[in-house]
Amino acid sequence: MIKGLKAHSSAMGFFWIFMEILNMIRVLGLLVLLLIISACGSEKLSPEMKLVKEVEEATNQQAWNENNWKSWSFADRRHYVWDASTGRIRLQFEEYEILFQQDSIQNGKVFYQGQALLDSTKTEILERGWAAFCNDSFWLNAPGKLRDPGVKLTRKDSASIKRLEVQYSSGGVTPGDSYLWYIDSDGLPYMYEMWVSNIREPGFAATWDGWKEVNKALVSTMHEMEGFTLVVDSVQLGRSYEEIGWTHNPFQNL
Repeated sequence: MIKGLKAHSSAMGFFWIFMEILNMIRVLGLLVLLLIISACGSEKLSPEMKLVKEVEEATNQQAWNENNWKSWSFADRRHYVWDASTGRIRLQFEEYEILFQQDSIQNGKVFYQGQALLDSTKTEILERGWAAFCNDSFWLNAPGKLRDPGVKLTRKDSASIKRLEVQYSSGGVTPGDSYLWYIDSDGLPYMYEMWVSNIREPGFAATWDGWKEVNKALVSTMHEMEGFTLVVDSVQLGRSYEEIGWTHNPFQNL
């Protein structure tokens, strides 16, 4: 009887030891899993992407993205309304008003002095409008285009100056353009040099200053270049056309 009790106690002891070992294995497995998840979540960023993140945070690209309705004037010559969520664009310049989709001008509309154009001039004006939008929206928020498809980023710091080369292999009117951004200690761009097909001088410089906060996003309104100043003004950002000052949908005729 006593031997039976001892055997039973010994068996129970081994059982509890076995259960403790299983619990330890489960805990260790859970810790390993957490470490793997943590490592994946904190993936190491390249020097280029670290700088991109700094710029995006400094200019609050999250606010730019959340406020899909945008309106602005470019050099006091062209005036835009853009619903980025649907790609619809309204552009007024000279005596034209044009409406088109960002990815296609095929079904766009052109009005001259309030009258709809239906002849070959319509296509020509729409093509001019699309090219103007590609250029003018870049000047509105080029820091928001650092992750565009086909972009090649190269960190080119010089001494204590943070610099980022951005090459665009596709998109826009002149694919192949490249820019060398100069970025301050807070992550805010203050200048870039351009190697672009529509400017003959290589490395042509333009400042990015006159920063203003518009609905929590930062926008550069002043660009000093050799011989002239480019102004981007009347910038409005919102989540609806009412928030950018319209009482009716500017695309109701599109």
